Amino acid sequence: DLLETVSSHSEYLYTHSVGTSLYAIMLAHKLKWKSPPTMFKVATAGLLADIGLKNFDPSLFKKSKTGWSAKQDKIYTEHPATGMTVISNIKSIPSDVGQIILHHHENCDGTGYPAGLRTSQINPVAKLISVADVFCNSIMGAFGDRPASPKEAIEWMCALRKDNFELTYLKALVALFKMETPPSLLSDRVVSSELSGPNQKRKKDSV
Repeated sequence: DLLETVSSHSEYLYTHSVGTSLYAIMLAHKLKWKSPPTMFKVATAGLLADIGLKNFDPSLFKKSKTGWSAKQDKIYTEHPATGMTVISNIKSIPSDVGQIILHHHENCDGTGYPAGLRTSQINPVAKLISVADVFCNSIMGAFGDRPASPKEAIEWMCALRKDNFELTYLKALVALFKMETPPSLLSDRVVSSELSGPNQKRKKDSV
């Protein structure tokens, strides 16, 4: 029923959900995570991370967040908590999958949502899901961006690393695509997290 909900919502949400799960699994393999229960949680959390968007207007995936109403923005920023609530009612899904979904938009520097958690407070699997989620948004062209190439998306994400992502998971993404280490991972240079994507100019629009 949950998969049908994602599928019937929009082609974007369905494709993004499947892609996030797939890339999350591949990143976990790169990190040599081998426990079947852990891999199940990675796959399930990736697939259902955005189930909380089931009542979200599908047309907004194609519009910049700067054009959203306060109500639309509220629905979006609350979707991790909404998703956790949906998952908590399903006994066959491990309870910590709900926490992973709740945390998947938290940033390492405390600027994420819904709770503004910092690195040590964020579920480790959620940090991995976050990398897969943002990567898929970038290559699919979410929120008014044109779709980025994998190389463009990864270089942009690496430049944001101290604001958003844990270095371990970014390195796994770089290794997955057999890229040379981007210069931003070798220096202290960090660009603003107030970028909507790798193909947009700097503006007040969080990832």
